[in-house]
Amino acid sequence: MGGLKILSDLRQLPRNIKVVCAGELLNDLGSSFVRPALPVLYRMLGATPFQYGMIEGLATFFGMLAAAAAGELSDRNGRNKLYWAGHAIMGLTRLYLGMVTSVWMLFPLRWIYRLGMAVRYGARDPLLAESSTPETRGLTFAVYELSDCIGSFLGPLLPILILGVLGQSLRVIKSLFFLSFIPNLVAVLLIIQYVVETIRIDTLNQVRTGFTEKLRVVMRNRNLLNFTGITSISTLFAMTVDLELLYLTFGSLKASVLFSSIMFSFWTATTALAALPAGRIADRVGRKRAMVLAFIFHAASMAVILIYHFVLPSVYLLPFAFASLGLYDTFLNVSSKTFVADNSSTENRGMVMGLYTTIDGISRRSLAPIIAGFIFSKISYAIPFVLGLAVSLLAIFMLTSIVTEPET
Repeated sequence: MGGLKILSDLRQLPRNIKVVCAGELLNDLGSSFVRPALPVLYRMLGATPFQYGMIEGLATFFGMLAAAAAGELSDRNGRNKLYWAGHAIMGLTRLYLGMVTSVWMLFPLRWIYRLGMAVRYGARDPLLAESSTPETRGLTFAVYELSDCIGSFLGPLLPILILGVLGQSLRVIKSLFFLSFIPNLVAVLLIIQYVVETIRIDTLNQVRTGFTEKLRVVMRNRNLLNFTGITSISTLFAMTVDLELLYLTFGSLKASVLFSSIMFSFWTATTALAALPAGRIADRVGRKRAMVLAFIFHAASMAVILIYHFVLPSVYLLPFAFASLGLYDTFLNVSSKTFVADNSSTENRGMVMGLYTTIDGISRRSLAPIIAGFIFSKISYAIPFVLGLAVSLLAIFMLTSIVTEPET
């Protein structure tokens, strides 16, 4: 009966949510088409793990700074145009990645890519929140995660076939980036044609609240500040799927793109299967408890990698590590977005969610790879996973002790 109820709820979702999710599926199809190949492209161009971490981290840092500004801009001028523009920027930079000839050519392209991602975040998250109700908001972000995950799962399948037939040369790797542009182009056209604006621009412009005043409102929300502080500090030392792929690529295993793509598929399959249950849990038992579950799954992934590294170096353990990390990512994304959306209103939702995305992006996607890349290169491949396990346990304690459920 629970499955039938979910299917009924899915059919009743507004068209906006369905189109946005279709666009995200296509975008992530193109993104995951080349995601496992990115560390290998760095290695083939002569980069070290530290250079990988520096370029990815700095590009993300400067790119994600735009998320709050993009959210504020979407509050004032609407979500839709910024949303498809962000998609277009991401697709074009993936296209140009197929033309790079040196490591340092990657930095401007990765920065522009992250800038497009920040613009997309600043418009997409409030667009989804405003196309749903508080009672279905967890399900809405879960359906988005599911679409994202389906794209991520399907994306590596064709590259696995191409690499298996043509081999792993630099020319073949670059051709994957050219092909990844096609689904992104379809996503942009779909969004332009079918996504409907969710806010009345003329009404909002009559009572326009400045950025500073919005920021004062946010600073008075102690629960949101506690939540943001705990999650941002925890994700600073948490491991992402990209960092686990980096560990496979540069560590003792020296994994090929083919093996990394298979492990990435375990991650994407798990995130897809967990998406709807994560949304239901966030709606029914609360955003905070779903977040606690996320860090429990992250701790499990770190423990499996440490067992592989120190005790039992069997590749058969690695799918469990990537599956646990998939559960972590799904529960983290669904619960954090719904928590922040519940702590904002239509007038400031773009700015609030964009500001959270900026902080989370700098922590999780900017500083985290720099820190992990440095430790991988200079100290040990195991230490980042020890730190990841420790901060997961600390986050569980802090969330249960300090944060309360938002009032919807």
